[in-house]
Amino acid sequence: MIIVSLTGTKSLTTLKLSKDEVSPWDIEWAYDGINLCFLQCRAVTTLPASKSSEEIVFDNSNIQGSNPVSSCVVFRDAKPSKKEYRHFHVKTVVGPNDFASMDGLEAKVKLFPLFSRRVEIAAFKLENPVINLEKRTDGDANWVMGDKTSEEAPEVPADTGPFKRDGRYANLDPAIGLFSIENGSISYADATTDTQYALTEANLEFSLPSLAKPVSVKGDVIVDGEPVDITVSLDTPRAFLDGLEAPVSFDIATNFADISAKGAFLKSEDLSLTLDVKGDISDVSALSAYVPTEIPLADVAKTVNLSGTYAYDGKILSATSADITAKGDTLDLSFKGNARLTETPVIDGAVKLDLADIAKLAAALKLDIPGLDVAKTLSFSADMNAEGQ
Repeated sequence: MIIVSLTGTKSLTTLKLSKDEVSPWDIEWAYDGINLCFLQCRAVTTLPASKSSEEIVFDNSNIQGSNPVSSCVVFRDAKPSKKEYRHFHVKTVVGPNDFASMDGLEAKVKLFPLFSRRVEIAAFKLENPVINLEKRTDGDANWVMGDKTSEEAPEVPADTGPFKRDGRYANLDPAIGLFSIENGSISYADATTDTQYALTEANLEFSLPSLAKPVSVKGDVIVDGEPVDITVSLDTPRAFLDGLEAPVSFDIATNFADISAKGAFLKSEDLSLTLDVKGDISDVSALSAYVPTEIPLADVAKTVNLSGTYAYDGKILSATSADITAKGDTLDLSFKGNARLTETPVIDGAVKLDLADIAKLAAALKLDIPGLDVAKTLSFSADMNAEGQ
């Protein structure tokens, strides 16, 4: 930052930028009545490729969230049209509203691969990155660039379903020696559904020499106010993205759960996987807010300890050789065996149960248990083979 002090009424300060009439300049400055501060000064040397003879570019700025302003530059036939430049005072935005910002970025690029037109990054570090994702009530999103009404824009079918592993990233193969994030934040707000998510204080580190090689991620983050320690390994990202079998393992530690798992994403376009799991969950209701499917016992169980092999095909959760204990105010349950949690649950195994409210458990598991009008409590031990009965 350059600070110029203006103390006299006849003082005149001129910043000579360039004689190059082709490149415009991006200048961010502030003036407090005495000091003129140049916060940023750089030449705009590139423009996106376009078939149009007219390009209009806007740039927004603020001072730590206050005094938002915006400027507009216009290019006609690849030359600046200075008479059409404009400066605006922004009145409808409160606080910083950038899609992404950061305090620092450090990148180390390998030199020799550049001669063969390959980019290999030896190290890439982001300091205090902040990403704000917003969808407004009209459906517009701040991460969508360009004019959506432009006739030049190609028509891309909307993907309204879940993430697909269908090989759509086949041409992507970055090479990063060490990628690290220090104190990162991501927020998401959807005004159409009135939902909000926040990920803060993210500190992550991983190496990605190629999508065709194993990758591991280790770090800590705060998700919607809950601190989470994460260790994940995937062999390989390319197999995962292309819908092939991809071994995976992870360890997750939070204030309400410690879970470790080892298994594989299965051959499928969907997020289907099978995992050998060991878990100690001290607050089932807190965990249920972070998993992609409903936890049937979340309404009646407070704590759960589990082990076994668990599979999810995108729709159905199943367990093999499961060893589960669950406890709550009205429930003390242990189960050893196999299960499939479908609309008609299939349970095959040994059960020990002390239950103070049978109707509540039946509703949670979506079971039709006869005699609920005459029996409220239950205590039993049995080998069970039930299919919705």
